[in-house]
Amino acid sequence: MQASGENGQWTVPNGINAISVNDPHADITASEFATFDLLWTVVQGTCSSTDTVSITFHDPGANISVDAGPDQHLEVELATELYGSVTNGATVEWTVLSGTGAFSPSDAAVTHVSGLSLGMNTFLITASLGPCVAASDTVLIETKELFIPEGFSPNGDGDNDRFVVTGMDAYPNSDFTVFNRWGQKVYENNDYSNEWDGHSRNGQELPNDTYFYVLNLSGETAYNGFVVIKR
Repeated sequence: MQASGENGQWTVPNGINAISVNDPHADITASEFATFDLLWTVVQGTCSSTDTVSITFHDPGANISVDAGPDQHLEVELATELYGSVTNGATVEWTVLSGTGAFSPSDAAVTHVSGLSLGMNTFLITASLGPCVAASDTVLIETKELFIPEGFSPNGDGDNDRFVVTGMDAYPNSDFTVFNRWGQKVYENNDYSNEWDGHSRNGQELPNDTYFYVLNLSGETAYNGFVVIKR
């Protein structure tokens, strides 16, 4: 705003035309689609002050690029980072198409999303340049539940050779203990990350049989169950 006794004037670059260079709310037009820096100067007596504003004119017929980033497959985790990208200068908005999610912030291409649902979540990123040009893209975020199998086949064929608990990456320092049918401890690991390949603590191959386990997830929740080894 301009105070009484002050004189203001716009200094405009080549390619810009101002209807009134002395009006702080002047209408301007551009000769091309580009970004222009305009300088506003206010003079009062022997004192003056300046400020600069950048204005970008976008071509309404130009293409706009938008990419929601790579799909993700998470284990148990209910939050992640979204790595979208859009045309420079575009306005961004993230929305939920399916599942759940809260964006922080929701108006940036790269953002954090929390409160994911187990299963599939689908998010839409929309990029726009003014009121006429917009483009969008989707990204899929799958969150898998904790899954403990009831058997595996450690026969060295590369398929199902280890006792793999889906979601262990989210629970470091978890205790995993295995007992045979007579209650004897045959395997123990206090930082389990899906290593057990059907061998005992001393490295001997355990026979085909039903075994019983206790899985204590990071000292929070304990699971008890059985697992069958069948080669």
